[in-house]
Amino acid sequence: MKVRRALLGVVAVAFCVRLTAQDAKPRLPTFEAKEFKGRREAFAKEVGAGWIVSSARKPLQGFKEVWPTEGSVGYGLSFFYLVGRDLANARVVIEAPGGRTTLFADGDAKKLQKELAVDEVRAAGAFADFVKEMAKKSKEVAIDAMGVTAEELQTEGLEPSSRTFSAAMVRLREIKSEPEKEMLRKAADLTNRAHVAAIKAGRPGINEGEIQKIIEKTMRDQAAEGLAFGSICASSSNTPVIHYRNNNKEVKDGELMLRDVGGSYLGYATDITRTWPVNGKFGDLQRKEYEAVLASQKAAEKILKPGVSWRELDAAAAKEIVDRGFAKVSYKNFHGLGHFVGLQTHDVGNYRGALKEGMCITIEPGIYDRENLISIRIEDTYLVTKDGFERLSAGAPREVDEIEGMMKRGAKEY
Repeated sequence: MKVRRALLGVVAVAFCVRLTAQDAKPRLPTFEAKEFKGRREAFAKEVGAGWIVSSARKPLQGFKEVWPTEGSVGYGLSFFYLVGRDLANARVVIEAPGGRTTLFADGDAKKLQKELAVDEVRAAGAFADFVKEMAKKSKEVAIDAMGVTAEELQTEGLEPSSRTFSAAMVRLREIKSEPEKEMLRKAADLTNRAHVAAIKAGRPGINEGEIQKIIEKTMRDQAAEGLAFGSICASSSNTPVIHYRNNNKEVKDGELMLRDVGGSYLGYATDITRTWPVNGKFGDLQRKEYEAVLASQKAAEKILKPGVSWRELDAAAAKEIVDRGFAKVSYKNFHGLGHFVGLQTHDVGNYRGALKEGMCITIEPGIYDRENLISIRIEDTYLVTKDGFERLSAGAPREVDEIEGMMKRGAKEY
């Protein structure tokens, strides 16, 4: 009897713990200050000598239609990468190769020094005097953008190099740390959920803008801080427009809907595209072309791993579309196979070199059949792993049967 009561007690405790765990909200990933301290030290080693200057600016990613310049290392993105925060009128100076960091920003200096793990904090207005000090130590200065800060450095007889800064920053940013991978997973997860919500809501007569609202609301509800780029929700004749933004056409029975969207989480972007029939059933030609695009993507996935080049991925993907008889309407006539992803949707990276473990990329083949008003693009976001890849966008359905089944079930909910 005592044993039975003891067992019941254990079960009761376990049940309570389980309920508590289920009821608790999932912990959102975040960065620790040591992540940025490590980046600054690594960056200083990459630059090698002299000192480095990076300037802040107000963040551009958000639900408003303004985003960072594609593939840039300046314009405040580098400051965010190195410091982990956007501060008005701030600048950061890192001494190479050791990584000693001085932050120039207004506010509580002690608080900023502790929170950002920097060696020293000075007022924003103290930068000019600091430049005079540093000019006596070294004339070598790497800078993120040739603007006002560069002019201030040149006044002291210095010749700042943005090329040195950019080359080192690209090498660092193209390989994601473990915390960065968590941010990318979160950005992909909230975008996956938005795609699922959009698929379930699809029906003839819905407006492209209605789909956009569902997608962006879902992203907000899942803790997105904003959009990685302007949402593309296109149908029929609008689908071949690669960066279509009007999102205002009624989607008719029998038409396909193409959604190219991405949420942003703690500065990190994602980019996922799905195409589906608004009435819940692919037509014969639609299905044939869709399966060709999916086979093309899977052909590239089959060889995706460290050491493989973009050219090899592209050749594998393009061959599948050609072999299925769709060469004339292949994505090769419209856009490339994919791109790097990170702090920007089209992030910095070396497209001529081999892929490496820790890189984040997209693979996005397509078919653009204007004659039959069928345009299909399937885009997934991947982390390159030691032996292959992790498909971050796996939560967004891409198989024909999966999409049709979800739409059939979803129609009952909307």
